[in-house]
Amino acid sequence: MKFSEELKKYFLDEKFDSALKVSIADKKEPLVESISLLKELACHRRVIHIGAVDHKDSIDRKIQKGNWLHQHFMDVAQECIGIDINKEGIEYLKEHYGIEKIYYADVLQDDLSFLGSARWDIAFLPDVLEHIPDVFSFLQKFHSRFKDHCEYFALTVPNAFCLRNIVNAFKGIEKINSDHKYWFTPYTTGKLLSMAGFDVKEVHYVMRGLSKSKKKLEDRVKNIFFRAKPCLRDTIVAFCKF
Repeated sequence: MKFSEELKKYFLDEKFDSALKVSIADKKEPLVESISLLKELACHRRVIHIGAVDHKDSIDRKIQKGNWLHQHFMDVAQECIGIDINKEGIEYLKEHYGIEKIYYADVLQDDLSFLGSARWDIAFLPDVLEHIPDVFSFLQKFHSRFKDHCEYFALTVPNAFCLRNIVNAFKGIEKINSDHKYWFTPYTTGKLLSMAGFDVKEVHYVMRGLSKSKKKLEDRVKNIFFRAKPCLRDTIVAFCKF
């Protein structure tokens, strides 16, 4: 889904409407897992992956199941480096898996000389933004630090309109990772990124996981439903230019 130039004027506060109606439906959106779309964006590109380690306790399990994201980036990218503040996890990956190109650094404060002088194609920030208290300040500083190093930027955030949230709301409950500070919508994601200096090119709806079984009627019905209603999928992917 692409935002119109007219809508981008609202992102940048050039226009105002106290009851702005924004189309968030794009029935042409293919039904894919987040890993598949992120791999497609990374393919044959020079990739920077922020938050590459994941939780140390889940590394072995994810690698064994084939859903550790950084491995997928390494498999398809022309070149790939990771950045993380999980020093223990970085050392574990080096010691147990021989993965060397993950660097310990705070992307807003620490020296980034390991990026070198050549320009990178794309920086990824998956499943991180919802954990950060001051999202706008972070994005603004991130843009300032990486705009001379990188061409494009992609992130994933939890979709406030996902079907699970709607169902739980009818039950009178909210089900959430207790460390999350935010839910996001397509509009609020686009506005935050635009105000921080990014040019938002596309927004996609994806699923964190899809059933591969075609035998279970429940899974088949879910897949048909999410194909018809992309805006109710659980994750938003934003693709931007620095």
